Amino acid sequence: VTRQKAAALSTGLRPWIRLPQSTAPPTLPSFRIRPISDDVMQKRLQSFQDLFAEARLCLDDARESEGTTYFKDDIKEAEEAVENATKAYEDLLSDLDEGRKREFEDANSLKVKSLKEEYAQLLVDDDH
Repeated sequence: VTRQKAAALSTGLRPWIRLPQSTAPPTLPSFRIRPISDDVMQKRLQSFQDLFAEARLCLDDARESEGTTYFKDDIKEAEEAVENATKAYEDLLSDLDEGRKREFEDANSLKVKSLKEEYAQLLVDDDH
């Protein structure tokens, strides 16, 4: 079997049919980043706020249960809640344009930092 016939068999094309060849250089598809719509943004902001509030409640529960048998479970829940809130915050930051990013960061970076520090302090207090 000749190479031409083998190619024809593998592609299902007859060897005498020639496909048109383009002389233009190949182009890559262009991808444009779409801005986040206000509705989607509001939902994501609300989700972040809910996760932040949940993390605060979990930290409060862990603080109240320090020194009890419940602390181990409460601190684990607090860890997960702080991680979820932090991830939502970071995901939002990565998707925002520069202006919105700065505004969101100014309004929330200290809150997220505070969550992390409170969690870390609970771990330190538990070691003593």
